[in-house]
Amino acid sequence: MSAPVQPPEARVASEHPEAAGYRAGRTLPLRVEAMRQLRRRRTLLMGGVLTALPFILIIAFAIGGTPDGEDGGGGRGGGSRINLMDVATESAANFAATSLFVSAGFLLVIPVALFCGDTVASEASWSSLRYLLAAPVPRVRLLWSKLVVALGFSLAAMVLLPVVALAAGTAAYGWGPLKLPTGGALSAGDTVPRLALV
Repeated sequence: MSAPVQPPEARVASEHPEAAGYRAGRTLPLRVEAMRQLRRRRTLLMGGVLTALPFILIIAFAIGGTPDGEDGGGGRGGGSRINLMDVATESAANFAATSLFVSAGFLLVIPVALFCGDTVASEASWSSLRYLLAAPVPRVRLLWSKLVVALGFSLAAMVLLPVVALAAGTAAYGWGPLKLPTGGALSAGDTVPRLALV
């Protein structure tokens, strides 16, 4: 029995498994993927929405009056129970906590879904993914770099909102302790680390 005959292309591929200078770890660096994602319209739009939300809330509180009301009983219904919206305009820390409360149910979920869930799907629908798959980029590295960049942008979106809310709240309502709806207050030194945990 004779040995199986290989086509010439297979012999060349087996003799030279990788091109000269090719290293899989150097393909598609994270900075390239980050710049591609940063230039997308959806990324800029999401950053704009998260930046604008605290200013929209400040305008809403200015038009509607302070949440605790000027007549002594507004917002609390005449009772002793108060909520986070009642103390929103007391200080920048309260305003930042209120901004997180307002956006946590829906708005902060959107960046994670947008950046992590739509990255590969949008490139496949725009037919730009086929160029990446045709290049000598290992599939695992391609998906890993997209995941790392998407998680980084999601984290940046989660940090952007409270930072902008603290800055806007400081300009609008001043810096002060975080007044809790249950009574009592947290000093400014305790407030910032707790907001970072949220």
